[in-house]
Amino acid sequence: MKKLLVWSLALYLALPACALAEAERTATLHVVAYGEEVGQYPLAYTGERTAETLLKGLSAVTKHDFACDSAALERDSVTVIWSDEAALLRPESAPMRVESLGLTFYDLDPTLEFMLDSAYWTLRENLGVEKVFFETPSGAGLHLENMPCWSLPAGACYNGNFAGWYTSGYTFEDARPAMGDAGRNISGADAAQIVYACLVAGTDNDGAVRNIALTDIGEADGSEGYVFEVEAGGSHCLTALVTYDGGVYAERDGAWALSAQWR
Repeated sequence: MKKLLVWSLALYLALPACALAEAERTATLHVVAYGEEVGQYPLAYTGERTAETLLKGLSAVTKHDFACDSAALERDSVTVIWSDEAALLRPESAPMRVESLGLTFYDLDPTLEFMLDSAYWTLRENLGVEKVFFETPSGAGLHLENMPCWSLPAGACYNGNFAGWYTSGYTFEDARPAMGDAGRNISGADAAQIVYACLVAGTDNDGAVRNIALTDIGEADGSEGYVFEVEAGGSHCLTALVTYDGGVYAERDGAWALSAQWR
């Protein structure tokens, strides 16, 4: 038995370093610009596949800094807290043109869309998550000084529809007869933006003057939330409910139908 142990140890020490190293694996980076995928790029890595590794890969391929302070994976979601060094928070550091990708970005809007969409699809496709949350070191959500008409509300997961998060695409009013409940974890104004992003933007109701009015507090599937009446071009187009625990519902045939999850 002693001779066997000595022989096994000698064999282990005699193995070349490459045989003892961790096996190399491959992930796929998804580069998305102007709302369309423009390329898939292999990323070789060793060890565990993490969000940080994937974002570093995007930095190398796109020449934009996808630096993050942390990226926490939990069940079906990942939460990325961007670093102050990330190009989307320091637009002056972002290259206008990436020769290797054949892409040109003329201002911050397409640059931000490019970074969020590339990160969103790369993380979803490689980590098997359904929800991707983006935050900054200063707080939840994304609120950028250079883009006052675009924001991602605190607690809302990004849905890959960049255009839907423009706050300039609609008007909001609190039309409740009595102010009542202010909501447990989201304001009425932020909930209205979620209605626009999840139910209006990119649909047949998009393209006309839209008004999203908070009219009541309602309930669906045992969860309470805000009720909204949405008008487009002066005509009523839908009634919606945003629950505090994450549901986005549209009223169909007198009943609430779950359409999306905002958190």
